[in-house]
Amino acid sequence: MPRAKTTSTESEEPSSTATDFQREMARYVMILAGAVIFTALYAPKEYSERAFRVIDKFKRSPEPEADEDTPPARRRTHRK
Repeated sequence: MPRAKTTSTESEEPSSTATDFQREMARYVMILAGAVIFTALYAPKEYSERAFRVIDKFKRSPEPEADEDTPPARRRTHRK
């Protein structure tokens, strides 16, 4: 039985693959995070406290509420 000669229409790599730069940035962030976490858990007390302070900097926290009205807020409340 004869076989048809066909060519592949798909590219060798899927279009969703990360570029080399993205891959290297992800690797760098993972190594950095691992180093900070390792330092926080297993390093001497002084370094551990510093590492925990660095971790606190990266936590997501809501913006603090302003005690006073900002000028645009005051203008909005006085509109008729």
